Amino acid sequence: MGTAADIRFQVLGPWEVTGARGPVPIPAGRMRVLLASLMMSIGRAVPIKTLAERVWPEQRPSRVPATLHTYVARLRRLLGQDAIQTTPGHYQLAVAPHRIDLWLFRDLLRRASAAGEAHLELDLLRQAQALWRGQPFTGVDSTWLDHEVSPLMMDEWFDATERRIDLEMRSNNPGDRIGELRELVTAYPARESLWVRLVAALHRSGRRAEALDAYQQARDVLTAELGREPGDALRRTHRRVLLDGGTAQPARGTPVCHLPRELTTFRDRAELAQLRRLTATIERNERLTHIVAIEGPQGIGKTTLAVHWARQVAAAYPDLRMHLDLRGYGPGEPMTASAALEALLRGAGVPTDLIPPGADERAAMLRGTLAGRRVLLLLDNARDANQVRPLLPGADSLVVVTSRTRLRGLSIRDGARQVTLGPLPPHEALAPVGGR
Repeated sequence: MGTAADIRFQVLGPWEVTGARGPVPIPAGRMRVLLASLMMSIGRAVPIKTLAERVWPEQRPSRVPATLHTYVARLRRLLGQDAIQTTPGHYQLAVAPHRIDLWLFRDLLRRASAAGEAHLELDLLRQAQALWRGQPFTGVDSTWLDHEVSPLMMDEWFDATERRIDLEMRSNNPGDRIGELRELVTAYPARESLWVRLVAALHRSGRRAEALDAYQQARDVLTAELGREPGDALRRTHRRVLLDGGTAQPARGTPVCHLPRELTTFRDRAELAQLRRLTATIERNERLTHIVAIEGPQGIGKTTLAVHWARQVAAAYPDLRMHLDLRGYGPGEPMTASAALEALLRGAGVPTDLIPPGADERAAMLRGTLAGRRVLLLLDNARDANQVRPLLPGADSLVVVTSRTRLRGLSIRDGARQVTLGPLPPHEALAPVGGR
């Protein structure tokens, strides 16, 4: 047995207590919770009632003071008789704060905040973060620690990490932090402030398409896991990326519509009732991207029906409505995904000189450009699912596809709803658009 002055406590990761002769084996369970409670109140005496609530959150022993006294006596034998002081109704850990890594971490943060110069602040933040070895209090089973203490400690770690990254991005190449930020958003995807920094780092490194794609990933996570849209900081960062080089979104109150003109001779047909039922489903799940594939043989009126229905639901997609003939069946070659993406990006307001050359980069830019906008895409005359899939936007959109073939892959993998057109009854007149 040593003295309290020899003991070091490490809780910023796996639980470790060491003395002058090596590790001090504190039994797992309630003794560790008791010692952790005393550590968290360093410099202050903790009432027996508070200790009891933390050590026994559900059912307490009949003689709480006596049982705590027994635990404290065992801890003194392990840590030193002077390690824990007793006052009436209270216990206090008599250890210098710098012997506990948590309090050393907090002292370094305090000094960093008061440093006054960026390079000194950065050095202190790096020292503080070097103390962390994983999730705090690993090896201590405690509802109190899990619900009340560890989350607050993680918030301190996040704040220090983000401040350190901000300083490093100012003083060095922002691209140097991209790898770390990608790891962080993978580990903590719901932490929006990390996404803000990743999007900014990608943008400032000249990787604009990746920045737009990262924003879309962030938005997907936030809507799926937290049920909300990105906050102001992430939206502002996204808008800076969009406006870089003159790329601007149309004003929200001024929809852009590139849908074909509808024929005035259109009259109802049976499949339109199916589409109207889909309208109700879409309205109930408006945060999702809906894909509707209208299929049938040449000349049966797929495009006419698609245009008619698209114009009926267009009001729900006020930001952008676009039509594109993919030329899947015709005298020439089908439109490539890269060419289709370029056409859609231009239609969305992206200047031609800012559109990247690769199809993957164009797809990422399209997702980012359309993110946060309610968009209707009419993709006409598709050859197959592979031609359509790179063109799909993120949430809050409707994609209407027409094709002569059944797009099974789009249904299985992407959740497209199928509407199959059959021959028209003689009494129904349906004027075709473009023969499709």
